Amino acid sequence: VIDSLKYWMREYHVDGFRLDLGASLDKETMFAIEEALPPWTILIAEPWTADWNRRMWDKEHMRGRRWALWNDGYRENLRSFINGVGKRNDVMTAQSGSCMWFAGRPVQSVNYLECHDGAVLEDLLKGDEKKHKLGAVALLTGQGMPMLQSGQEFRRTKKGNDNSYDQDTDVNWLDWSLKQKHRGLFDFYAGLLSIRQKFAALRQLDCLTEQTVEWLKPENERGLGYLLKSPGQPGVLVLLNSDPNNWITFTLPKPGNWPILCNGDRAALDGLSAATGDYKVPPQSGVVLRTP
Repeated sequence: VIDSLKYWMREYHVDGFRLDLGASLDKETMFAIEEALPPWTILIAEPWTADWNRRMWDKEHMRGRRWALWNDGYRENLRSFINGVGKRNDVMTAQSGSCMWFAGRPVQSVNYLECHDGAVLEDLLKGDEKKHKLGAVALLTGQGMPMLQSGQEFRRTKKGNDNSYDQDTDVNWLDWSLKQKHRGLFDFYAGLLSIRQKFAALRQLDCLTEQTVEWLKPENERGLGYLLKSPGQPGVLVLLNSDPNNWITFTLPKPGNWPILCNGDRAALDGLSAATGDYKVPPQSGVVLRTP
């Protein structure tokens, strides 16, 4: 295995590897791979097998290793939250980089809402663009390594098919006309990506502590806020409301004018307007503000 990986890197200049059904390999081989390859090699694995009972290791066995792992726990908890259910404490753990679950540092968690396996968001959410945008805000403000599937940013559909691995049809082809049809969502993702790249608070290298995050937990369990801090840089406040019917009011952590980078419908690095005092988040929306 190691000889093969080295060959791909030497002869084809591959930067790294993503192991499908990675838990099919034993721990000793996984550890040997990371020790044999250069320290800059990208190493990502699916932490499961096709037959769950035949897995050779679980996510917690990789805590603190170089391997990053696809985080199905993130996927399931955030999908539930977007749909107005789910446990807020589990969402907090997921948005923190899953350090309480398995990650030794946030980048070990590959956070995603859809991938090449299973149903896509457009089908799961039944075309609800507000939920799409709420999911995008959560995913791109969570600690860890966010992963987007091609077409997720413009509402790709697989027409309800959740197991299309063997089909060379329009179920699997990308319909690029959807990019213009749903340009608003595409631009929304682009704005959020610019915000994520700008603020180090959204990309912490270490697990969050009381010094780097302040949680806002309104009475309504469908609401969650988190103020992310990074030394010497502006902080970022994220307010999420997954309630399908009710607005949720958050008290901003300190006085002053908070530039609004995302209002739930649009996202722009240079800001949209400003807020002070209390901020009322509409149903099924996520907003992002910068510290004054």
